[in-house]
Amino acid sequence: MWLAIFINSILLFSLFFTGHQLLAYKGMLGGFNVSLSVNINYNEISQNEYNVTITENGLSSNNTLGLKNQIYGKYYYIVNYSSDHLTITYYLLNSSGVVLYPFYLPFNLHNGSLMLNISVYNGTKHSAYIVANSFVKYNSTENEIVLNFTDLNLTANPVYYVSALYEYKNGVLDSVIENYSNSYEIFLETQLTLDNSSKSSTTNYLIITIVVITILVVSLLVVKKKLILSKK
Repeated sequence: MWLAIFINSILLFSLFFTGHQLLAYKGMLGGFNVSLSVNINYNEISQNEYNVTITENGLSSNNTLGLKNQIYGKYYYIVNYSSDHLTITYYLLNSSGVVLYPFYLPFNLHNGSLMLNISVYNGTKHSAYIVANSFVKYNSTENEIVLNFTDLNLTANPVYYVSALYEYKNGVLDSVIENYSNSYEIFLETQLTLDNSSKSSTTNYLIITIVVITILVVSLLVVKKKLILSKK
């Protein structure tokens, strides 16, 4: 039991995404290339609830215009799933321009409609929320999930519209397309795709973790045996 909990608490997924962002403001339009490194650490709270910590480090740039924006920061989210509800609550920590996505979704969502609740907290301030009826397509053979939702919030200030399509493979975000626009005439489209070569790092981290823990356990057993022998 102790060994299983220890492995789970330090299991780390290291992934790399590439993509682009399209930003428009009052008729002005600009495109940005995005490269993003994401580290994922998770803990199982219960069978239907996980605590996932995300650390991001990346860059959004337009070489033609000489514009660069550093993406760096850390946040965590609590994700809970029942038969017809998926709730994701983000808590911002030290961050600068991070992208908030549920990079790890360890559930086999059922096909069909699903009520999606997303909240964002910056400290104690509830800074954003989305309540939307989403659609799920689950392929059990390939363990792939497609989650699609849209939300129009007429009571927010500014009024906004957001739509997104998340694709998962084995619980890990494989690609995302998201569009956001608001009444301040801001439009932002983001597309990110997982670099397949980075998936191998997940296995490497797990192997390293198990090897280190095995060495520690063997060392403890050797020390214990020596202590027993010394007392005889």
